[in-house]
Amino acid sequence: NYTSARWEYHIQPERKYIWDTSKESWAYFDMDIRNIEEDFNLSDCKGVSFYIKGNIENQLIEFNLFTHNFTQDNKVYNVYQYWNKGNLLVTTNWRREKILFSTLSATPWTEKRYPEAPESPNLEKVCAFGFAIKKTVEPTENKIWIDEMYFLHKNKSKTLISTFNALNTSTNGKEGLWHAGWGHL
Repeated sequence: NYTSARWEYHIQPERKYIWDTSKESWAYFDMDIRNIEEDFNLSDCKGVSFYIKGNIENQLIEFNLFTHNFTQDNKVYNVYQYWNKGNLLVTTNWRREKILFSTLSATPWTEKRYPEAPESPNLEKVCAFGFAIKKTVEPTENKIWIDEMYFLHKNKSKTLISTFNALNTSTNGKEGLWHAGWGHL
């Protein structure tokens, strides 16, 4: 129905001076929970499926899932990032992809910052999920389309996540918001 999401980005690695080494740069397209004190409880899900295509042939991108944990009487807030190790291949033709949550692992930066982080995501405490591209040396721009994104339930049913006709969405009764951005480390 012509409502796929178009994620358009331009990554320009940051350099302060011409002789500097480029800093790591990235772009992302995520669905975040609107109220940070709540969770997307995805414990009955085994993964997601979706259609995806881009303007660059055979580009590898990441699928990310973020969980959060409030500790010490809700005074400390930790966010743990899990990923598919950047192994999602995007082509110039529509392809149906499936990401199983059981294949996601903690990112190296999560393990370094939070040694106590679980090796696999706590699906009861999901606060965001989505896609990312990292680039360190060359400028990159692309358009990626995502459509028909579903949660795959353990009972073999599926639930449409978003029709992408609006930025707002609801997952298991919790409000979320699709958004895109970029940054440098």
